[in-house]
Amino acid sequence: VAMLDRERELVGERDSQGRRFPGENDARVRQLDPRTVVVLPLSQAGVVGGNAAYGENLATLLVTGLNTTDSLRGIDGWMSLDPLVRDQPRAITEQLAEHVARAKGARFYVVGRVSRADSGLLVTLNLHDVAEDTAGTLTVRVTRASAAVEEVGLTAARRLVLALLPPGRPVDLSSLEGRAPAAVAAYVQGEQSYRRAHFKEALDRFSRAVALDSGFGVAALRGAQAAAWELEYEQATQLIRVAVAGPATMPERYVHFAAGMLAYLEGRADSAVARLALALRLDSTWTDARMQLGEVYFHLLPQVGGLDSLAEATFAWVLEREPGFAPATSHLLEFVARRGDVRRAKALLRTLEAVSADTVEREMAALVVACIERGPQDLPWEDAARRNIRIVQEAARALTVGGLRQPACARAAWQVLLAHDTNPNTRWATLAGMQSVLVALGRTDELVALLRSDTVVRADLRQPLLLLDAFAGAPVEVQAEQAAGTLRAELDEGPTRPPRKLWMLGIWEARHGRSATVDSLAAELQLRADTGREALPRVLARALRGHAALARGDTAAAITYLDGLAPLARKDRLQWEAWQSLGVERITLARLQLARGLYSQAIRTAGAFDAPAAIPFAAFVPASLAIRLRAALAVGRTQLAEECRSRLAALGRADLAGGR
Repeated sequence: VAMLDRERELVGERDSQGRRFPGENDARVRQLDPRTVVVLPLSQAGVVGGNAAYGENLATLLVTGLNTTDSLRGIDGWMSLDPLVRDQPRAITEQLAEHVARAKGARFYVVGRVSRADSGLLVTLNLHDVAEDTAGTLTVRVTRASAAVEEVGLTAARRLVLALLPPGRPVDLSSLEGRAPAAVAAYVQGEQSYRRAHFKEALDRFSRAVALDSGFGVAALRGAQAAAWELEYEQATQLIRVAVAGPATMPERYVHFAAGMLAYLEGRADSAVARLALALRLDSTWTDARMQLGEVYFHLLPQVGGLDSLAEATFAWVLEREPGFAPATSHLLEFVARRGDVRRAKALLRTLEAVSADTVEREMAALVVACIERGPQDLPWEDAARRNIRIVQEAARALTVGGLRQPACARAAWQVLLAHDTNPNTRWATLAGMQSVLVALGRTDELVALLRSDTVVRADLRQPLLLLDAFAGAPVEVQAEQAAGTLRAELDEGPTRPPRKLWMLGIWEARHGRSATVDSLAAELQLRADTGREALPRVLARALRGHAALARGDTAAAITYLDGLAPLARKDRLQWEAWQSLGVERITLARLQLARGLYSQAIRTAGAFDAPAAIPFAAFVPASLAIRLRAALAVGRTQLAEECRSRLAALGRADLAGGR
C-alpha cells in the first residue's frame, strides 16, 4: 500500500511534496548521466552484407549489448529522430546527435558507418563524450563481406562496452552471447518492425527468436509487448513467462519490467504499477517502462487517483522523448480529441499518418477527429464499417470511455455498429456499449426498446443489463425486476451458476433488503474462489458482502468491504464486462461516502468513472458527476463544481445538477 501511495514519486511524476518534477529544459534534466549512451543508426553505402538495413540493425545490437550490464544504459536514438531522417543516417550531423543525447540526459553518443573494405566489412564507431566535448574512434574489421549482422554486432558491442567500463571490469553480454545466431537475427528484425509499429510482423519475428532459443529473455519480453499491441493476450502471457523464468540473463531493471508486464497481462493492476515503479527507480528515463506504466493507467484500474490525467501525462512524456511513437501518439490523440482540442488532435493524426501506423488505428483516429470537428453527420461511418468493422468498434470505444465527453459522436458510432455487427461473438459488446450511452443520456424509452428488440443477442444475456442500469440511475425498476425474476428461475433450474449471474442477482436482492439471500450467494462465490483458480469469484464474493452489509443498514461495514475492492481482470474483459470493472460497487461506495460527509473520498471514488479503461463506466457518468458536484460544493471547490455542472448539461442531464 505504501508503495502504491508513493507511486508518483517513485516513478518520477512528482516529488515527495506532490510537486511535479521539472521538464526537459530544466537544469535537473540537463544533467548528463555518465552511464547513458545514445546510439544513432549507422550509415552504410548501399547494401552491405546482403542487408539494406545493416547499419540500423547494428545500432540495435549495440543498444542491446549496452543494456546487458547494469553499469551502462543504451538508448536507441532512432525514435528521437525526425521521420525524414530515420532512414537516412548520413543526414545525422554531430549537432543533431548531440542534441538527441542532451535531450536524453546522456553523456555519450555513438554515430558511425559500415562499409566494404578489402573483401570484408569495416565498422567505424565514433564515441562522443558530450560533457568533455571529445570523441574517440573504435573499429571492427571483418574479413568476409557477407558477415551476418549478429556476428559483427556482438563484436562491436563488446568493443563499445569495454571502452565505456572502467579498466578490469568484466564484460557480460549474456543477453546476446551464447544465443543462437539465427535467433539474434530474428530478434534484430523484430526490433526493426516494432519501432515502426508493425506489431504483427514484430511478434512473428520475436516469437521465431524464442522458438530458436528458449533462453532468449529479451526477445521474449519484446515479443510479449508486440503481442499485447496485437491483442494476442494468451501469446503475450506465454512469452512474458519465458522472460520471467530466465531473469539471470537480463539486467535488474528488465527483471522488474518483465514482472510488471506479466502482472499487467494478468490484470493485477496494483502489482503492475509497483513493479514498473521499481524498474523506473533504477532508470527514470526508460521510455519502454514508462510507456507500459501508461498502458496500466489506460487499460486497467489500479488504486491510484486521476487515472485519466496520469495516463495522458505519461503518453505525453513518452512522445517528448520518442516523437512519432505510434502507440503513444494514438493514445494521446484520444485524450485531446475527447476534450475537443481539434488543433492538437489533427497534429497527432498527421504524425500517425507520417509514421505509417497500423491501418485500423490510423483510420479510427481520422474518424474520431473528423467527428469532433464536424459532428457525427455526413461522416463515412458506413464505409469504414464495411471495410473493417474494427475501425468503428475502436472509434466507438475511444469516444465512450474517459467520461463520455463526446456523447453525440459516441452514440453515432454505436448506432452504425448495431446496423453492421451481426456476429454473435461481438454483438453483445456492441449492445452493451450502446445501452450504456443511452442510460447516460437519459434515453430510457430507447434503452428499453433496444434491450427488448435485439434478435442477435440471447435474452438471458441482454435483459440483466437492466439491473445494472437501475444502479446507474435509470428509471427501469419494473423492467429490471422482471429481468431479476427470470434470472432467479434460470439459476434455480440451470445446471450451472456462473459467477457473474450470481453477482447480478445478489446486487438486486441487496437493493431490496434481502440480505440473507445475498449472504448465501456470497458464500457460494467464496466457495468457488477457495476451490478454483479464477480471481473473479473472490472479487464478487467481497462485493456481495459489501452489498449485504448495506442491506442490513451497516454502512460502515459496507464502506470497508467496497473500499477494499480491486478489479483483477485482463484489459479485454475489463473494457466490456461490468462485473469486472465493478461500476455498481464504485457508485454505491461514492454515494455512501457522500452521505457520510466523506466529501474528498467521494470525489476521488466518483472521479474514477472518467478512467479510460471501461466502457460500462459510461452509464454511471451522470450519477458520478452529480456526486462530485455535491461533494465539491460542500468543500468549496467551485471550479470542480462548475465543471461537473457543465458536463451534466452537455449530456442533457441538467436535471441531476440540483441547486447551488
